[in-house]
Amino acid sequence: MRPLVIRTLFVLAFSSLLVNIFLYRNDIASSTFPCAPVKHLGEPWPQRQQCPFAASPLRFSDSLKQREYTRGVLRPRFNHDRRPAVGHIDEPLLPAFLAQPNTLTLKYATTRADCSKATIAYVDVDSDPERDDTGKLLFGAATTVERLDEALARLAYSIGGTKASMIALVPPADNLEEKQTYFRSRGLDIVLVPSELDFTLRYFSLVRAFNAHMSNNRPDSEWMIMIDDDTFFSSLSLVSERLSTLSSSKPHWIGATSEASWQVKNFGRIGFGGAGIILSRNLVETLDQSYDDCTGEELGVLDMPGDQRLAKCINKVLPMLKLTLWNELHQWDMRPEPHGLFESGRPIWSFHHFHGGKWGNADMVGMSTVATVAGDRSILRRWVFDSKGSGKSQERDFWVLTNGYSIVHYHITAGTPDINFEHTEHTWADAAEGYEESVGPLRPVNQEGATKKRWLLRDAVKVGANVHQFYWYESATENSVIEIIWLGVDPKSGALLE
Repeated sequence: MRPLVIRTLFVLAFSSLLVNIFLYRNDIASSTFPCAPVKHLGEPWPQRQQCPFAASPLRFSDSLKQREYTRGVLRPRFNHDRRPAVGHIDEPLLPAFLAQPNTLTLKYATTRADCSKATIAYVDVDSDPERDDTGKLLFGAATTVERLDEALARLAYSIGGTKASMIALVPPADNLEEKQTYFRSRGLDIVLVPSELDFTLRYFSLVRAFNAHMSNNRPDSEWMIMIDDDTFFSSLSLVSERLSTLSSSKPHWIGATSEASWQVKNFGRIGFGGAGIILSRNLVETLDQSYDDCTGEELGVLDMPGDQRLAKCINKVLPMLKLTLWNELHQWDMRPEPHGLFESGRPIWSFHHFHGGKWGNADMVGMSTVATVAGDRSILRRWVFDSKGSGKSQERDFWVLTNGYSIVHYHITAGTPDINFEHTEHTWADAAEGYEESVGPLRPVNQEGATKKRWLLRDAVKVGANVHQFYWYESATENSVIEIIWLGVDPKSGALLE
């Protein structure tokens, strides 16, 4: 009997080990924090067999360190009225941080907590446009197949999730048809067009390619958008809504200059390609008729940047047409940490440079994931919460959520003036003087009597109808995580989605 008992115990122990490995590998046991007891703001949470947000989908690799952890739960409430630049959550949102051990030391996954005591904070968000005119948008980029492959996730999110289409002028290769099929299978409606032109002329030749593609493939296209391959649009619905107020049968040249005055001085007051340059159908057709006159050295050296050649061509063909500036488009010529512009509360639709390297890095898809629950206008929207104290004579303590980017905790001592959140925090390295006109007024990073601590978004995951955001703070001595759960609701009825 003894060998049988030993074998039985061994099998049970080994089976238990396998189960635990499976649970951890599937992120089930990555957090044991129960539903947060935030103050109730409406009807009690409906009785359910399991809490739909009890288990956090933290990545397995992210769970290897000792960390402090807390979470807040938000339920969006859609409204057609435009919200103020800074919203306020009057009810408590975040419980105190709790120490979370290394999950590899946990022996078992805990069961989900009962939701009957959990409550939810409501936040007002702006409704998205009811019409979808994105089918009138045609994007174009001069790039390579390799760079398109690297940018695929960003392009598939910003363009592939809409009715818009894209053409890309790339060097000739034997596998272009195969790569085009691959890109399209990933949800990006794209056509690869071989071009032997050098990069700068290839960029300008998008004018001719646009016109040909409209005539042969996309006759309903009304607005052509020239982008760099590292340009990201967070909301094409908002872009198309604005364009619906204009007529594509008239010449329109829309874009943004660089935020850096020295860049504008070097290249002129032109539409910079990284921000996205929007051309009406009428303007594209007009420029195509003068294409040969704009591709020679008469306008300048042949290796002139493509967006600069485009501007010179427009000035030559239609000297009365001026660039229409949209403040929502940005070139992002600031490095290495433009936290301040992200957290400025400005509506921002286009992003550029954020794929690593000297310009910094930010997860554009992760930032925008919350739009699937709270709408496009919620991206980078600011909310103040868990405020204590008011007025210069008192000590003040509060948090600011910049949705999809950061959570910042502020502490201000008594006698210190309030922080002016209408001013953009100058967090990047280049001198402030060069940016006052474009994104000012600016405020310094440090203010005497005020301290802050910033948690940056590391990941955002859609789980069922909800979105889980994870904001991280890491230093040599601290590793802490704030999870914000956005509950999925029906935008019209406000009912929770299963």
